[in-house]
Amino acid sequence: MEGSPLRPIGYLEKYFIIRNQIKFYNNIEVGATYTVPRSLLKWSAENPLESVIHCALAETLNSQPILGVTIQDEQSPNPKWARLAEFDLREVVKFILEESPSTSVKWIEAGHHEPLDRIGELPLWRVVVALQKPAPTASESSPFSFSMAFFCHHAIADGLSAGAFHLTFLDALNHLIDHPSDILYKPIIEVPKLPLVPNLEMTTHLPVSYFSILKQFIKTYVYNPEDPLEWSGPPISATTPRPPVPNIRTFSLPHTAVNKIALRCREEQTTVTALVTILTARWLGTTYSTHKRFCCKLPFSLRKFSKHTQRDMGCYASDMGLYFSSETKTPRGYVPCYTTSPDTTMRRDVHLWEEARACKTDMDKRGSTVADQNVCFLRFLGDYAKFFLKTFGTKRQWAFEVSNIGVLDGGVTRGEENAERATFDRVTFSTSLFTCGSPYTVFLATAKNGYMTVSIGSETGIVGEEEVVGLLNSLERELMGLGG
Repeated sequence: MEGSPLRPIGYLEKYFIIRNQIKFYNNIEVGATYTVPRSLLKWSAENPLESVIHCALAETLNSQPILGVTIQDEQSPNPKWARLAEFDLREVVKFILEESPSTSVKWIEAGHHEPLDRIGELPLWRVVVALQKPAPTASESSPFSFSMAFFCHHAIADGLSAGAFHLTFLDALNHLIDHPSDILYKPIIEVPKLPLVPNLEMTTHLPVSYFSILKQFIKTYVYNPEDPLEWSGPPISATTPRPPVPNIRTFSLPHTAVNKIALRCREEQTTVTALVTILTARWLGTTYSTHKRFCCKLPFSLRKFSKHTQRDMGCYASDMGLYFSSETKTPRGYVPCYTTSPDTTMRRDVHLWEEARACKTDMDKRGSTVADQNVCFLRFLGDYAKFFLKTFGTKRQWAFEVSNIGVLDGGVTRGEENAERATFDRVTFSTSLFTCGSPYTVFLATAKNGYMTVSIGSETGIVGEEEVVGLLNSLERELMGLGG
């Protein structure tokens, strides 16, 4: 292990490291379905696809130094980053055959099961390359497709950063197309001795007001009554398998439908994230009708404050809690999600767009400043492991989570020839579950001029199979209705 100093671990990174160490969490995933010219595979006599993937990963590592680190003193209260001297790509890259890798999720679920073990020996990420089974017959001139999922420790990447991995990898593939003589089968790579990108706390002032400190103190130590109208699933159980692994269900919308939905959202002065959040809250309000209030966890990027670019890999996010009410008279501080049916005709549902605008307004307000965000309080947390472990037996904070990594440009240009370039037109996003997290998680990821994929993560025993399928079908039906 190379001993040259690396920057200190930040509070947010420490939060994720200790959360993994006590097995409350495992990894996050962003995948993409790539198309490359078949001629790219001719430049390696031995293991052509493996050679291309390995070379592109080595080039990616030169641009993303966080991919070369591991954790030192992981089990201590103060872990450190350490740079690996080298590692074998065959230990972190797996090739599999799937019936339909671009639409199947079983292989992605399996990736969430795989622990990020061998800390100190291997980097904090894994790649799974899925090829279609059986391999389709194709002419020498036809393009070649594969799906690739990037799984990583949350301490080295948030959702946008996992997307940045694919953007960097895509650049590396196109570099190899332009310079095929660079394709060499070299599975063991030396880690470049590059400095890490500064962490969030190094670039961003994270102020906390005295009022917020007092409010949090009262909530934690003095008085925090439970709202009987609020639903957030069963209490957090110490018997839940750790780390919890999601059951993932997914559907995709074609680019024509995505464009129509995005255009309608702009016309209605809202966003796709706000729309999906409201649709989910409405479904909860009708499905759990004995309750009327639901809290949503919404992760959001702080890059506009930290000045990190969309290509920087690391953790530069916080989360907000938005409160929704299905009551006919919406209480103060709540966004309305009232509907008489979970399956209304959304095109003519005026109230839907009013609610989506209200949701966006709340999101914009909460995300307009870095002050008093949840991430700002991490420096006061003290014993991180104790903080997690004392949640057993308590009420869950959120009913659902909606996380959107936005649009990734996979180089697809409609109506133009893409045959000589590497591209991707489909993206997936999912995470393993958090032991004290939400019963439902909804993930959104979109490839520019390609598909938008909606994934729902849930855990067996926390919510029922029938309910999860109901949410999936409801979101697909309503979004397809808007995009049709």
